[in-house]
Amino acid sequence: MARAPWERVDVSDWSVRRTEAAGSSENLWLDEPGSDSKPDRRWMHKDITIPLNGAEQGEDWAEVVSTR
Repeated sequence: MARAPWERVDVSDWSVRRTEAAGSSENLWLDEPGSDSKPDRRWMHKDITIPLNGAEQGEDWAEVVSTR
């Protein structure tokens, strides 16, 4: 079953393919587990920024909006 584009997924056990050099912060290209035969199942991971006030900055939903 396909996931909704805004669904958060725990990727803590996914393997890192490489580090993305472009951009203002370090991002990672991850391989989805069980996707060895599907090269299109690589995902870019960007950490969510949570400043001292505890309010998430919205990078996750902003990325979904910008890709739609």
